[in-house]
Amino acid sequence: AETLYQRTIEARAEHFGEKHPKTIAASLGLAGIYSSQKKYTEAEKIYQDVQKERESIFGENHPKTIHVVYKLATLHAKQKRYAEAGSLYKRVLKHREKEFGNDHKKTITIVNKLAKLYYKQKKYVEAEPFYLRIVETYIRTFGLKHVKTISPKYNVVLLLMAQERFV
Repeated sequence: AETLYQRTIEARAEHFGEKHPKTIAASLGLAGIYSSQKKYTEAEKIYQDVQKERESIFGENHPKTIHVVYKLATLHAKQKRYAEAGSLYKRVLKHREKEFGNDHKKTITIVNKLAKLYYKQKKYVEAEPFYLRIVETYIRTFGLKHVKTISPKYNVVLLLMAQERFV
């Protein structure tokens, strides 16, 4: 897959130009391959280049730019570069809240990413409001006894247990 993406990027760059959206899209695919192969340095370079390119073309808050910011945040989280990942996820969250609203699935996905990020660092106080927000959103959306609320409620239980808050 890596070789095919490289060939695709070369062909698209030759045909459309290096900064064409089709060339950039292929670059993102290659970055995803690198990330899955744990070639994080290579993936990060591509994501950063694409982010800069999209910021210059579309602006910092355009959905195409934010998509790359999300990819970069996820890459940092995989590397346990939690501070950098958290900062980028917060940027994505702010955008998604504005674009989709607080209860939208795409917004809650980022809330969950932040909750897990803090939990992994044992920053339970920081994780708690995010986990509670997920539970409240799911209860409001699906109802208290709906099956989709079980996992978020269980995450809160795990969080409380990690803090030895049994009562």
